[in-house]
Amino acid sequence: MKKTLLLIAVTFMLGITGQAQNVRINNNLRDIQTTLTDWDPIRGDWLASSFIAMSNNEPALDRTFPEVLTASQLFAFVPEDRRIRVLELLRENDSIERIGTDIVIDLGFDVLRMLAMISSPSTVRTSQTFGEPHIVSFSNEYSQNFKLGEFVLAKSNTSTFEVQARFEAIDRNASFATAVSMNVSGDIVSLYPNEKPDEVGYSALRINGEVITIDKYYYLSKGGVISYSNGKYTINWPSGESAIVEFKKYKNKQYLDIALRVHSLDNNEHTGLVVNQLSDSRINSESSLFSYEKGRDANYYRDIKQINTSRRNMSKKERSKAEVVCMDAGIEGAAMEGYLYDYVHFNITPSPSPLFDQPADYITLPKLYEPIINNNSTNRGVTANGVLLAEETNKKTRKKMNVDTGEIMRVAGRILIGIAVSGSGTPIRR
Repeated sequence: MKKTLLLIAVTFMLGITGQAQNVRINNNLRDIQTTLTDWDPIRGDWLASSFIAMSNNEPALDRTFPEVLTASQLFAFVPEDRRIRVLELLRENDSIERIGTDIVIDLGFDVLRMLAMISSPSTVRTSQTFGEPHIVSFSNEYSQNFKLGEFVLAKSNTSTFEVQARFEAIDRNASFATAVSMNVSGDIVSLYPNEKPDEVGYSALRINGEVITIDKYYYLSKGGVISYSNGKYTINWPSGESAIVEFKKYKNKQYLDIALRVHSLDNNEHTGLVVNQLSDSRINSESSLFSYEKGRDANYYRDIKQINTSRRNMSKKERSKAEVVCMDAGIEGAAMEGYLYDYVHFNITPSPSPLFDQPADYITLPKLYEPIINNNSTNRGVTANGVLLAEETNKKTRKKMNVDTGEIMRVAGRILIGIAVSGSGTPIRR
């Protein structure tokens, strides 16, 4: 009997504790939403909902504003004091010990990483994989990759972020990155500039295995955004990571230069070739993100054609000429050695390293008077002049409001005149 009463008491106390934590979490969520909607009623409400969707691995909501932004990019527009408040609430929410099954909202690590990245730009790290192929790691160290096959370029140990690259020999002297596939918060985005896994040749882009053609941008189901311009794809994760994939050409084949930007909370968060080239980063069919032609798998691309690595030196004259060309192109830092090598041996013209921009640094968000549904169907969002579109929409809204107000005043005026003329309180019809 005593054991039964004790069990009932413990169960009762746990229930009370769980309910208290539920209330606390719900209060935190309401505080987050209030903090963001006080800043911007339309964009802030979408942002708060996006945090919950990201944390629960749910599909992203349609954007209610015209700018082409991820949750991370939009959060950078929020004033610093409000960002700090949201971060405090999320950290408090994440540290609560959860009891029972009623608590389904866990604002997790991806959201915290995204907020921390915006708050601490010094923790942002970039890498490059370019040319035949050269690697500048997250720690800004240069190396060259002569391995053929498919490898992990970068993979997070704490989230779904992962980027894989395929390296093939284009001729007996050169190998390049010829395909890339990445996990963008649950959406698999792949680029195949040459052979296509499904033999559909009109587009290099595959999203979750489906052939997709985009003009300027495309919204991914889990909140990421792909934009395209002049042979360059930019992929932005909702949690703040980015990839820039640029199409280049050597002889009759296209290859890819791949730049990555991540946020590292510590030095051991990521693995892959751009972290440590000596690591075992080769993938197999089970771990591959790629799609394959019939009869092929990850092993098909493993050292199927060796390249000649004997020609690796350059004369002083060749180097001096290449240095002038590279410096004129704006090349500097750890990547210089790779660009020199490619110019001398393969006559590849150097181009500056891609820059990862932050829209909050050069865009001002205009006030919205009503939600503007912006998805892949409405085709209303644009990248370069998104703010102009929002302003134009607001002008139309204000113009409509002014027209309605003017019409009301004119009708009221006619009624008052009629009353005055008739003197009887019955308006004269005109």
